[in-house]
Amino acid sequence: TGKDHVAKIITKHIYRCVRTYLRSRDQAAVKDESLIEEILAELRFVPASDPVFSTSGCKGLERKTDVAVAEWKAKKTFVRSGKS
Repeated sequence: TGKDHVAKIITKHIYRCVRTYLRSRDQAAVKDESLIEEILAELRFVPASDPVFSTSGCKGLERKTDVAVAEWKAKKTFVRSGKS
């Protein structure tokens, strides 16, 4: 349906925003799909009955992405140091 098509476009747009910002922060992080999914999961989508629209669009991604990348790097360092 038209609504499904619009939802896919919006979701792809937010996904591209995350990837673009990640690329500017850390080239290795942008390759980790689980990190991208984690960031997307932190966003709030509405309406509750059909969560398609991000309440902040791409605007709120920087802070959430920076936090997620810092945590991602800390986990990588922790694992590499043999403390896992």
